[in-house]
Amino acid sequence: MTPPASAPAVTASSAQTDRFVHERLPGADQWPQLLYDAPELKIPAQANLVAALLSRASQQGWSARPFLRSEHALLSYAEAGERIRRIAQVLTEDYGLVPGNRVLLRGGNSVNMALAWLGVVHAGLVAVTTMPLLRAKELAEVILKAEPALALCDGKLLTELQLAQAQQPQLKTLIAFNQPDNPDALETLAAAKNGLTAACPTSADDIAILAFTSGTTGSPKAAVHTHRDVLAYCETWPRHVLRATFAKKVSSPKLLKPRRLISACACGILNIRGFGLPGCALGVTVPTSMKPKPRLPIASICAPFLSSPAASPTRLSKGKPISVAGSETLSCIKPRVSEQSYAFCSACKVAS
Repeated sequence: MTPPASAPAVTASSAQTDRFVHERLPGADQWPQLLYDAPELKIPAQANLVAALLSRASQQGWSARPFLRSEHALLSYAEAGERIRRIAQVLTEDYGLVPGNRVLLRGGNSVNMALAWLGVVHAGLVAVTTMPLLRAKELAEVILKAEPALALCDGKLLTELQLAQAQQPQLKTLIAFNQPDNPDALETLAAAKNGLTAACPTSADDIAILAFTSGTTGSPKAAVHTHRDVLAYCETWPRHVLRATFAKKVSSPKLLKPRRLISACACGILNIRGFGLPGCALGVTVPTSMKPKPRLPIASICAPFLSSPAASPTRLSKGKPISVAGSETLSCIKPRVSEQSYAFCSACKVAS
């Protein structure tokens, strides 16, 4: 890619000394007009979205509340924050990464995948998000375009990434996670750190994510998301679309797709559907399996989550009724198109 002559100026000094992504943004004359007029969108010029998430939780007195949960683990905001900082230390101290370097992420739904994503962004690095179903050919194209300095990969998914690395040897380092017995695994390396590092003081307009498309209709393309972008999603989607309430727990069957993570952090994590505002103080459930539980209708959704006009009635059909813990029976809706998914309420169950 050839860098354009100019790109939109950031509103605070950039902390990303590696300018690879910045230099490849479209010129300022090709950008849309971005309006941040709503009160909740008065985002500081200097903002690291992970620091904002964790500090908001602390200010609200939520440090001990559940933040990430799975069948095997439950982490509070404070516990997750310490692990995030330790991961950031591994990347910057052990591997010498500097703000703006790209880190490829490959994994399915797991607490450690979410922590890795947050650790990368906490350090001012750029998370290059990929879908776990991508094969070596697609991964090689992502590596060619993003030029990641390092990759973090679930141990169960290493094979295809190693094949891609053989095609694109500029990716020098692979670090596995979800391998508790591996002395070189990310969680083992992170356990040796003290977790006392501060978040990188990124500009709100520094880059947080390169979210690549699947490449099914051509070569994979990257959507660029800044820290300001993610914070804006977290302040608006939970408030105006999800219409989250204070005590909701939210689960997503595809949480770690780039835009799902941005939206699930908005509820107690960073795609948080509720970034500390009317929303989700009980954290986000990270499913360990993409398959629905036998008694649940596939891709079923709580009706209150679809109260926005954004839900297209032409693509939805009524499903079985569900009951929400402590609430009345509600209508459940499921998408006809399997790729279209919404927030799942982890408290829902099929009415018997």
